[in-house]
Amino acid sequence: MMSDLLDGTEFDRRLSACAEQLTDREYRELVLEYCQLCQEVYWFEQLENAFAYLTLTDHDREQLQSDLPDVRSQVQEAVGEYFESLNEVATAVYRLLDDTPFSSIDARTCIAHVWDAHACNVHPEEFRCRENRVLRELLSRISK
Repeated sequence: MMSDLLDGTEFDRRLSACAEQLTDREYRELVLEYCQLCQEVYWFEQLENAFAYLTLTDHDREQLQSDLPDVRSQVQEAVGEYFESLNEVATAVYRLLDDTPFSSIDARTCIAHVWDAHACNVHPEEFRCRENRVLRELLSRISK
């Protein structure tokens, strides 16, 4: 679906402004926390193992490395499910499972997927201000 729902938001402006200051770890934290908030709202069973894995790997990545192929496979299946909002969130989560360093573009793309997931369920005007505020708060906390 990938839309431009983030264009022109205060969050998008702030993310662009601090793009050079954030690290891979901070971008990942932003995207993971935001995806987890979406998971609290819509709860996709297919992504539970991925969220558990991503939370645990933050503490002990080496020990859990053997679980990664199974987790990736489960998320890839979720990307191909019929339920479009699940596809969108699963796409963002799948990117979090990739070791390639995150950039502001990657973070924005993942967050746009989550916004597209919201848009599958409610009109953008019903969530745009709220989610923009949530993202600004996350970004402020993470970028300190």
